[in-house]
Amino acid sequence: MSKEVDYNTSALLEYQEQLNRLERSILLRSTPNNRPVKDEKLSVIVLFYAVLEHIENVNEEQQSMTVHGFHYLLWHDDYLYWNPADYSGVSRMSVHSWRIWKPDLVLYNAADQLDLPTRMNFQQHAWVESTGRVEYFPMFRHHVTCNFDFSDYPYDIQECPIVLGSWSHSLKELDIRSLLTKPILNLLWDQDKVIVSGWEVLDVHLNITYWNVLTNTQMSTVPSADLHYFSYPLVNIWIRLKRYSPLFFIGVLIPTVVTSLITLCSFWAESTHQAVFLLSFNLLLQAVLAEDLLLQLPPTTSSVPSIGKLQTFIVRKFKLTTCIFCSQVLRIQSDSNRSSYSNSCANGRKCFLPAQR
Repeated sequence: MSKEVDYNTSALLEYQEQLNRLERSILLRSTPNNRPVKDEKLSVIVLFYAVLEHIENVNEEQQSMTVHGFHYLLWHDDYLYWNPADYSGVSRMSVHSWRIWKPDLVLYNAADQLDLPTRMNFQQHAWVESTGRVEYFPMFRHHVTCNFDFSDYPYDIQECPIVLGSWSHSLKELDIRSLLTKPILNLLWDQDKVIVSGWEVLDVHLNITYWNVLTNTQMSTVPSADLHYFSYPLVNIWIRLKRYSPLFFIGVLIPTVVTSLITLCSFWAESTHQAVFLLSFNLLLQAVLAEDLLLQLPPTTSSVPSIGKLQTFIVRKFKLTTCIFCSQVLRIQSDSNRSSYSNSCANGRKCFLPAQR
């Protein structure tokens, strides 16, 4: 048993020595600041896809969203190659990401300065193969800005992008391509989970656009070769969300029906005092419901949501009911006064005596 342990230990030490020698050898040929191509006229092709693991927060007031996950990047480095036979058959190894070149992807629609880099820090590693193939999958926490429209609240559907791109390399130097057309959605490591933070994830998709710095426009097709120097590839990860509010309809329908019934009951009241009490109670109830609704409405809307229009209709209906009730009360009171006046004349009183004088 001890001989077997000693053999395994010596084998591991020898393997580690080969890795250290290999790392010292190939990293001398590569620098993190230079593109990994021997021909400077060639562009580095980087394949990209993303895995979304968690949506931490959807901030309706600030119109922003926080997303967690990791990116997968694949490219070829002309300087990171070796013959496995010279290093005891080692054909793949892990290196610190800060020791090799990697795409300088930044978050274009960052909501704060902390998320300008894509969290490609010192602790993350990259896998390098003897053929020069490099795989890099940094974890991220992106706090991005969105453009929400709450016109259909509470059944609104929002779409928010995560825009990534290089800040220093144009398409002539860096060509980012999509490895998968749809990012992998794996919320909290549960493939069936689609509801998080009060929102239901309907769809996620990815597309590559090209930003022309001269015209400040974006195009979805690859620009011509003469525009590569002025075009920057952008990775757009789109997240489509729907507000999850299964009980909102019940919470709105029941108060609406109750206030409508109270309004009708005011016409069926046996006395004026009962009708006034019902209308006063209805006014108080609608004020409480309106305040509760205003607290739930998103703070920033481009137009009045449908639920707001419904509440406005209910208030107008109450005003109309109050006006009708007041007119009826005044008509009844006027008829009562006329009846009393007619009875007085019928009893022989001089009804027109003041006029005759």
